[in-house]
Amino acid sequence: MRKIFISSTFRDMQTERDVIHTTVVPNLRAVARQYGEDVEVCDLRWGVNTGDLDSEEGSRKVLSVCLDEIDRCKPFIYPF
Repeated sequence: MRKIFISSTFRDMQTERDVIHTTVVPNLRAVARQYGEDVEVCDLRWGVNTGDLDSEEGSRKVLSVCLDEIDRCKPFIYPF
């Protein structure tokens, strides 16, 4: 399993991210299957649940989740 992290702010690049999910990822998975692999995309644009936290705690949680996901995806990081 290869995990790819897609990075941008949570509110920009929506159309591009949709194309990645609807077109690029299925094609990439098809190619990866030929080599016995699978691909998963990590896209945090839907955000991280911080509703029960104050602003500072919420910011720390978002940063922590993003950094953890980046670590899980290394070296497959695609920044926008």
